[in-house]
Amino acid sequence: MTSVEIERLRFGYGPGAFVLDLPRLRLDAGEVVACIGPSGSGKTTLVNLLAGIDVPQSGSVRLDGVAMSALPDAARRAFRLARIGLLFQELELLDYLSALDNVLLPFHLAGRAAVTAARIGAARALAASMGLTPPLLERRPAQLSQGERQRVALCRALVTEPSLVLCDEPTGNLDPRTATTVLDLLLDEVRRRGATLLMVTHDHALLPRFDRVIDMSNLCSAAEAPG
Repeated sequence: MTSVEIERLRFGYGPGAFVLDLPRLRLDAGEVVACIGPSGSGKTTLVNLLAGIDVPQSGSVRLDGVAMSALPDAARRAFRLARIGLLFQELELLDYLSALDNVLLPFHLAGRAAVTAARIGAARALAASMGLTPPLLERRPAQLSQGERQRVALCRALVTEPSLVLCDEPTGNLDPRTATTVLDLLLDEVRRRGATLLMVTHDHALLPRFDRVIDMSNLCSAAEAPG
């Protein structure tokens, strides 16, 4: 489990562009939290900052007391691969890899030695628990349905057994039935492992499924930077 703590965070994309000011945010270890707010309120920016993809211009992002913003690029990348699972609306699957190799991508990125027989077996077992049969795992993403691709991306986010899972609109492109199935699978796995989850969503019908809801429009200020 991973706790999250943000203090006096400020981040902007450049002169005249979006600026996020977040005085304080805390997620307790093992919490399952939804993040809502209108477009432009900083939800995706928050996910990128927590993942260490972006670095704040001031303030701090701490995961289990580790100051992500103070780590060099390579250390942030290694931390992300080892401790954080990421799931995005656009999925970001690689078309030239099989479904199984897409699931195993975090291990491939960590180095050839990380792709062990035990981890391949665990990835296959995780995929099977989500209804991805062996024949489906040999297919490329273009040969899969949208729901199947979403399950592949979900397996990739969970295959390293991360202690923090960050999701940015993972059900946004799905029909209601498939969205419910994917959310069930995600919440079951996160709660079974005791991981911390932050999920960005526009679907307010899903909110009762979470321990807590964060509304970015109330939590912080997101505005145009002075030009």
